[in-house]
Amino acid sequence: MDTIPYVRERVIVQGEHGLMLVDASPEIRLNRAREPQWRRWLMDRLISEGRVLLRDAINGGAEFCHISPTTARRYLAKMLSSEGPLYVLEETWVAVKPDHWAHLAEQPDQEKKQ
Repeated sequence: MDTIPYVRERVIVQGEHGLMLVDASPEIRLNRAREPQWRRWLMDRLISEGRVLLRDAINGGAEFCHISPTTARRYLAKMLSSEGPLYVLEETWVAVKPDHWAHLAEQPDQEKKQ
């Protein structure tokens, strides 16, 4: 299993007396590394296969990226939102929204840089 190197990272949080700058927790640092990895994995599968079973998007991605299925489900929920690039097809498949394919063609490396 790969390790996430420690890099001091600061985040802004709402404190009792206003906004505060604090060190990011290990969970936040791990999430910032794993979410882009999971998104790349899923988009690569969608580009090559056209659609992916919903359960594979969750469980396969969780296995590949060493995250929990609950975390993968949260990542997927973001991508399935009205602002996201994906939709559920026939209740069992995940696919790229038709209007998003043009965006992928214009910037093929964009997902890989995230």
